[in-house]
Amino acid sequence: MSLSLSCDGATKVITASGEIDMSNAHLLVELVEFLCRPPLPPIALDLSTVTYLGAPGIDALRQVRELVTSAGGRLTLRKAPPSVLHVLGVTGVPPQLDVDITSARSTATVPPHSDANGETCSTRWTTRESPWRARSATGVN
Repeated sequence: MSLSLSCDGATKVITASGEIDMSNAHLLVELVEFLCRPPLPPIALDLSTVTYLGAPGIDALRQVRELVTSAGGRLTLRKAPPSVLHVLGVTGVPPQLDVDITSARSTATVPPHSDANGETCSTRWTTRESPWRARSATGVN
């Protein structure tokens, strides 16, 4: 897996590429923990080039969501490919992670819902804990 960090307005966008497995899932959690400092920006995870999401990757998404929501922030998944949406759906991950379905390649497994204003939003999954170190094998500091 490789990670890159960019900005889309006030939103910090983390782009994950490749396979998210037991050898690297902790790096995603550690990066998000690093970003969860005041003032906490909205955080988006771009998963458009993720080719594999193993159980440690699913757990990392749970940890990331917990970190962000515990800090009072908002986390959104962007451009999740059908394979990632399928894995999340099949594993029964509870709907508590926002998924931007307008940018997903497929919406078959992620039905939209309405927010308090009646606007169509994303469906949610879940997440939980870990730390980002100043150094990183992926070059993200």
